[in-house]
Amino acid sequence: HLRPPLIQFVRARRVLLDGFTAINSPFWVNHLVYCENVSVRGLNVHSHFPNNDGVDVDSSRFVVIEDSTFRTGDDSVVIKSGRDLDGRTVARPSEYVVVRNNDMGGEDGIALGSEMSGGIRHVYFTDNVLRSGSSAIRFKANLDRGGTVEHIGVRRFTVGSFERLFWFQLNYPSQMGGHFPSTYRDIVFEDFVVDAVGTLFEAHAPEAAPLRHVVVRNVSVASARDTVIVENVADLRFENVTIAGTPIPWPEEATHATTTQSEKEVQQ
Repeated sequence: HLRPPLIQFVRARRVLLDGFTAINSPFWVNHLVYCENVSVRGLNVHSHFPNNDGVDVDSSRFVVIEDSTFRTGDDSVVIKSGRDLDGRTVARPSEYVVVRNNDMGGEDGIALGSEMSGGIRHVYFTDNVLRSGSSAIRFKANLDRGGTVEHIGVRRFTVGSFERLFWFQLNYPSQMGGHFPSTYRDIVFEDFVVDAVGTLFEAHAPEAAPLRHVVVRNVSVASARDTVIVENVADLRFENVTIAGTPIPWPEEATHATTTQSEKEVQQ
């Protein structure tokens, strides 16, 4: 049996979610499906059960999420666009989404996927605070999803303590043959101030669809146990990335194979 979201809008236009508190949802808390022209502002979401995403933008466009507080058992804000064959058939991407000036804390901070078979594009996260949790930024897919995620900007974040700062988990196990790997490309992370992370950047992509064209720029981390763990990544660039003031270079040619780099190795 499927657990229901707490609040769900389907095929709605000119939606305003403003100034309420949501507590303890059975599933996703605020779910926007096939919606257009949506404003989400001034929410307080406190929900710590499994799959308790704060806001799920699902095959929706022209969405702004701002000035809200999230304490959740899963992603604070996540962008989705349908699952597997159904999502590819409907083929409605999530696009033109802005997430700004929010205070987030939960298992994951912000996320894309893993249900993103209709595609995600032109999504911008800016000027948010992430408190603590498992992964600050988590982008995910499995080998049955398909879909393309592109033109994503994530900038001006203040981050507390997380196990992973940037985490791409694009090779979830397949349940239906694994013939539709997803494409993630053209993603920029910039202007981050971070307290402590276990791993700075970790990415696992399928060989058939490597993660491509990712820039990490102006990121200052006070402490990290590991810096880079990558598998099937092409054109990853670090620009002015530091841990405890020490620059972390990551040459493009090193990112095509499985590679692990620890803070100790960087210091050596």
